[in-house]
Amino acid sequence: MYWQTKSVDQLRPVLSNDGWGHSISDICGIHNYKTPDQIERAYMDNESPVSTTPANRVIYAHGFSYRGEPIMITEYGGIAYKADGF
Repeated sequence: MYWQTKSVDQLRPVLSNDGWGHSISDICGIHNYKTPDQIERAYMDNESPVSTTPANRVIYAHGFSYRGEPIMITEYGGIAYKADGF
């Protein structure tokens, strides 16, 4: 899909799979639903944000790796709701 999109519009950035499991992408979007303090510690303590595993998922799919594209936390935080009886 990346190359098909680029063949139509070379200037448009393509995001392969927002959150985790990236393949070839112009943006590295990461989803991290931890608390703000946990997020800060995770990214301050690591040499590279792409080495983290938010939601126990790797940022890049097997066989793909970070190539210097901009890194963005594209989803964070969250509220969980548990209905009675479920």
